[in-house]
Amino acid sequence: MPVGELNPVEEPDPGEEPEDPGWFPPQLGLDDDNTLYAFGDITLIGSSRIIGNVVTNGKIKIKGTSHVEGVTTTYAGYPYNFPLPVFPDIQGSSYPDKGDFIAPWWPPLTEPITEDAYYHNFTVEKSVVIDTGSEGDVITIVVDHFDSGGTGEITLEGEGKLVFVINDTFDFHGDSEFNATGAPDSMMVLYKGEDDFNFGGNQDFTGSIYIEKANLNLRGSSSNAGNIIVGGDSVEVHGGGNVRLGDSLLYAPLAELSLTGSANLQGKVVANTVSLKGNSVISFSQVSVSEDFYWDPYLTEE
Repeated sequence: MPVGELNPVEEPDPGEEPEDPGWFPPQLGLDDDNTLYAFGDITLIGSSRIIGNVVTNGKIKIKGTSHVEGVTTTYAGYPYNFPLPVFPDIQGSSYPDKGDFIAPWWPPLTEPITEDAYYHNFTVEKSVVIDTGSEGDVITIVVDHFDSGGTGEITLEGEGKLVFVINDTFDFHGDSEFNATGAPDSMMVLYKGEDDFNFGGNQDFTGSIYIEKANLNLRGSSSNAGNIIVGGDSVEVHGGGNVRLGDSLLYAPLAELSLTGSANLQGKVVANTVSLKGNSVISFSQVSVSEDFYWDPYLTEE
């Protein structure tokens, strides 16, 4: 059996909280050295590669010069126990309603955002600073519609943390930047929308993301630093010579993951099925699951 298979030691009574609220799938721990976990088949075509150990309940199908540089465990037969984390219930009605926000191209906005808020439309044509305050502080911003304007730049200052909730639409394209030079654990984006969550140009984004139910598309030459949780059934990573995810967890246990062109993921991947084509690569690096995500191992869907 692969290292990390979970058998809960104690099941709580109905309605009782687990004794250990910090539980997460043990396969995501720092002592786990597997690159990829999949429930179904893994397909490699062309000159694609997986660098590191692979565990799957299906089989590995290889065509061309593609290969796995590591230990492979196929038809593993282990319980695929990768539940989605609990999605935080954060409502705009809990914060001051400030209408629409716009950071225009001219005149440039000089005052930073410094407090919790709910905005209906959040548009950044030029730039805006969000001051997260002192260490331990959390700024929560809830928006219905987010638009980076293609050239918008959002910068974080301070030692605190930003929680950015998007209820409906996320439009982040062109040369936009969101916390580009910040630390991944300084920001968490929570996306509730139905449309695909897209990165499609030359954007820079640093922070963790939890996509509740939509699919994820990474295109162009954008770069992303931070863990990504995907509740949808599809993740597509296309082209680009840059590392699309660096030292990051891509956790999409329900999704078909597809990499094409020269797509490059570094970190750890959990997916339903996986397909690599062209010169795409998945390579291992240790990842850290922070307090951003809370798993309830006893939560079941009705």
